[in-house]
Amino acid sequence: MVHRAVREEVRMKGFTLLEVVVAAAVFMLLILIVGQIFDKSSDSLEYFTNVGGADTVVRRVIDLIAEDIQQAQPGGISITPFTDYDAVTIVRARGETGTETVSYTVNGNQDLVRIVSVPPGPTVTQTVVAHNVDSLDASAGKGFAVSQIGTSNLYQVTLRLKAKLSRGDEIKRAFTTTVGTRS
Repeated sequence: MVHRAVREEVRMKGFTLLEVVVAAAVFMLLILIVGQIFDKSSDSLEYFTNVGGADTVVRRVIDLIAEDIQQAQPGGISITPFTDYDAVTIVRARGETGTETVSYTVNGNQDLVRIVSVPPGPTVTQTVVAHNVDSLDASAGKGFAVSQIGTSNLYQVTLRLKAKLSRGDEIKRAFTTTVGTRS
């Protein structure tokens, strides 16, 4: 009888080097894809947050200007045109017999400033109602503009704002409305 040596092959349990390298490569690829999605998502979030903020500011300011124009006394609106923006002065009723003057102008920092003065004393309040008025791009029109429509009591008000995003991109928002005086 011939005995053969029975050789049992014992295979170690685990992964080969090739399997580990392939798994690491797939994992790294997934991490890169997720990172790109996260990066684009945060860019989109920043964009929409800035657009929403600019829209809210523009609407609030346009509403404030419209309210002032609606309360203007007859002949109480004067517009001073400049190259990049208009300045507007509105005389409106205050109380039963008084008046107050409300002016809007753009300062050197590109802020839209609302100035309210109440006679007879030097009671003056200045409030920045919007930052970053887009007055630098003359081809797109004035950053802040008020114009009378014909000889009617209707006025067109336009406000353009800009905002810089963290990556250097710039967004611009513009709104125009038409408002009439009550008189």
